[in-house]
Amino acid sequence: MKILPKNNVYNKTFTVFGHRGAPYLAPENTLKSFKIAIELKYDAIELDVVLTKDNIPIVHHDKYIKIDSKKKNIIDLNYEEILKFLNHAPPKLDDVLGSIGHQININVEIKDQGGGYIKITEKVINSLKKFNLIENIVISCFNPQFIKYVKKTDDRFATAWIWGPKNLYFFNHWKIVLNYFNPQAIHIKHELISSKLISKVKAQNIKVLAYTVNKKETLLNMISKKIDGVFTDSPAILKLAKHQDPQSY
Repeated sequence: MKILPKNNVYNKTFTVFGHRGAPYLAPENTLKSFKIAIELKYDAIELDVVLTKDNIPIVHHDKYIKIDSKKKNIIDLNYEEILKFLNHAPPKLDDVLGSIGHQININVEIKDQGGGYIKITEKVINSLKKFNLIENIVISCFNPQFIKYVKKTDDRFATAWIWGPKNLYFFNHWKIVLNYFNPQAIHIKHELISSKLISKVKAQNIKVLAYTVNKKETLLNMISKKIDGVFTDSPAILKLAKHQDPQSY
C-alpha cells in the first residue's frame, strides 16, 4: 500500500478533488468509490459526514434517509437501523479512514444536522487523530461555526468554508467575516464565481476552489479566473485538468 507523503493538500498549485470519490464509476461516498479515485490518481477526495443517534460518524451525503417514502433524520436513527433501509450501507468514518486515510488527501465535509456543532466536530477530530491524520486533511462545512470550532480545538487542521447561494449575504462585510473564521480555503459553487470575488478572497491569502465542475467549458472558465482547484464527479475532468497549465491563463 502506498503511503501519502505528509503534505497539506492546499500546498499544490491546482487541486482536483474526487467529489464523494468517483461517483460516475461507483456509488458515491463508498470505499469502492474512494479506492477508484485513488487508482485514477485524483489529488484528493471529498466525503460527507453525519452523526447517528448512537453517536457514530458515518459517510453519507444526506442528513436523512427515506423510510416508506417518508424522510427520517439520521440523527434520530441508530446505525444498525439505517443499515436496514439502504441498498448501499454507509460506511463508518473510522472504517474509511482506517482503509484509505493515508493514501490520499481528504476533505471531510461535516454536515450541519441542526443539533449543534460541538459533538459531531469532536467526533470527527477524534477519529482523524486516532489514525494520525492531520497534514492531508481539510475539514469543511457550510456553517462557519463548525470550522471555527475545529481551529479552536486543534489549529493544525486545514479548514474550508463552503459557499453557496444561501450564505453569500455577508459579502459586503467579507473581510471582517473571513478574518474571524480564518479558513485556509473557500469552496464555492462554480456558478457564483467571478474574477472579482476570487481576487478579493485571494488577497486574504485564502485559496478558492469550485464545485461541482463536470463540463470541459466550466473547467476552462474556472481556470481562466485563476481558481486553485475543482471538485468533480467526472474522471474526464481530472484528465483534462492534468493536461492544463493553470499558470498559463
